[in-house]
Amino acid sequence: MTDAVATRLNRDMSSLNSHIQFDWGKYDASLLRAYMHELASAIKEPSPESRVIGHTRSLLLSRKDVDTSQMTSIGGVNIQTFHDYALIDLLWIEPEFRKQGYGRMLVERVESYAKDLGLKRLLLSAYEHHNSVEFWKKMGCEEVGRVRDYPVGEQLVYLHKRLV
Repeated sequence: MTDAVATRLNRDMSSLNSHIQFDWGKYDASLLRAYMHELASAIKEPSPESRVIGHTRSLLLSRKDVDTSQMTSIGGVNIQTFHDYALIDLLWIEPEFRKQGYGRMLVERVESYAKDLGLKRLLLSAYEHHNSVEFWKKMGCEEVGRVRDYPVGEQLVYLHKRLV
């Protein structure tokens, strides 16, 4: 490549880059929906589950104090639907409410919702600390894989559960 060509290429790239902006911020589910729509449109024989591809939902759990009528956040779960499964990408219970059945309540609601959509399984990942893998196994999930040292010293465990 000659110096003149390299200079022109650098100038063209600089001009292009002046119109591009990267912004780390709030999760934008519309990108996921656009990708999943493209994927679904490529399927020659759509399944009944394809109507919920790329569907993202959050379920929050709160309770009302009987004395003050004030609502207290307990936890929540985020799910995304793909093909025939629901991906649980986050389940969180506030520490003071753990070991009281609230996590189980959220998972049961997610399972019911997924079944209503015609989905056949749950997929998720969990770190092997704070008894999270143990919790998921108690909920009927099976381990299907691990990533060691992710992050260093930890293990990321992939699990799934058949719903039908």
